[in-house]
Amino acid sequence: RVKSFEDNRFIVKRISIPKMNLSSNTVDVCFDYFITNKSTGTITNHKENHLMRHFSILEIEELAKKSGFYLRHVEESFSKGEYPSESSFCISVVLKKN
Repeated sequence: RVKSFEDNRFIVKRISIPKMNLSSNTVDVCFDYFITNKSTGTITNHKENHLMRHFSILEIEELAKKSGFYLRHVEESFSKGEYPSESSFCISVVLKKN
């Protein structure tokens, strides 16, 4: 995924590359930032990694049931109500108490 942000002083380009580890249900997201100073043209690079726990929709549903909730709605975050796919970067889940 590539995202760009800009204001009157800087242009920031962020490249994020997720690496799934199915055996531990984790995803290591490598972020690579390129920050351009508009007044000087200088480009600075910054890298960081975020190791995160990955939850499947089925796993969320099972944990919800054990806690007295049920899955009411799920969609890809920042979309127009689209159901998540294997390439979804983040999802939103609505649970309701039984």
